[in-house]
Amino acid sequence: MLDDQKNININKEIVNEFFNLLSIKDYSNLLSLFSDDAVILEPFSKEGKIAGRECLTEFFKIMGIASDGLYHSFSYETVFPDNISIISEYQRGDKIKARFDFCFRNGNIIEEPSNQITRLKIMFI
Repeated sequence: MLDDQKNININKEIVNEFFNLLSIKDYSNLLSLFSDDAVILEPFSKEGKIAGRECLTEFFKIMGIASDGLYHSFSYETVFPDNISIISEYQRGDKIKARFDFCFRNGNIIEEPSNQITRLKIMFI
């Protein structure tokens, strides 16, 4: 089993990669950051949640279009071995802030060698 600090470092890299892949619209590699049973809780749809790889891909495409041309930055709010919350700011004129809560399934050396996002909750603040 990886220790807590290693999981924190790996999961911070995953968060950075999430925003990088979203910005370059690399949806295939973006999807690979998520577990097969991942869920996104979001305020945009009637259901308020998205599950399933095909639905996640469509959601990422919409996010990519919506954030096109916006200046983006984020800062860490809370950091734990299995959960990272960030405050994300988007700006083109007015500033929009959102909180992204990433929950992780942390891998271990033998059974699950890589960490993956199991749940992402997005909230505007």
